[in-house]
Parts: sequence; C-alpha cells; structure tokens
Amino acid sequence: MAELRATCSIVSLDGGEDYRKCEHPPLSGLYAYGHGASLALSRTFAALAPAGAQPTPAQIPVPGASRSVAVPLAAGRICRFSFEQLCGAALSAADYLALCDAYDAFVMDDVPAGDVCESNAHFCSQPLV
Repeated sequence: MAELRATCSIVSLDGGEDYRKCEHPPLSGLYAYGHGASLALSRTFAALAPAGAQPTPAQIPVPGASRSVAVPLAAGRICRFSFEQLCGAALSAADYLALCDAYDAFVMDDVPAGDVCESNAHFCSQPLV
C-alpha cells in the first residue's frame, strides 16, 4: 500500500451518501410472464407507441463512436428487444446510454426465469440497469 500511495494519485470517490441504503419506491412497469406474455407485451408496445406510428427497425448512432446500435422494433420513443438482443449482445455502456437517450420505454421479451444472475447476459446488462 505504501508503494501505491507513493506512486499513484489517490482520488476519493465518496459521494457522501450510500444509495444502496436509501428507501426506494417500488419498481413501476408491466411484467408479463407465462402463456400469453408475448401477446400482452405486443399490446403494451402498441398502446405506448404514438398514434399512427408504424413500428420499424432502427439504428441508433453511438455518440463519439463510429458505430450504431440495431433496434429490432421502434415507434416514436418506444423500443422492443428480446432479452438476448439487448443483454446478450456485445454492447457497451455508451451503447446503452445512446439507447436511453433515444427511448423513454423499453419492452423486453423472453427474459429468462430462474437464476439469471449467474449468466453472462446478466453481467452485460448491468450498465443498462
């Protein structure tokens, strides 16, 4: 530790409040599972989309990068992905930020049940959350 202190700058990252200990409001959103979940999510996507908007695939440019993120289905500021498309793909924090800047609501199908926390997709999706 002494050698690290002698050769490295120490930067305090203490923000003063541990947000893990704060009371949080319950999560809001629609959660559909089981038989008929995909249909329920399709109806929700249609209800959230602007009137008359035709859902189409989209490409969202990533600021500061020479790439874009493929969006399977979008209408206005609503997008739809499968869990694998959004969380299993090789996306970076910058990609997720570009998506969050472009869309107000995400509809996600096929979220795995069970111990998803041990999957690689879980770790890759943490920047999105």
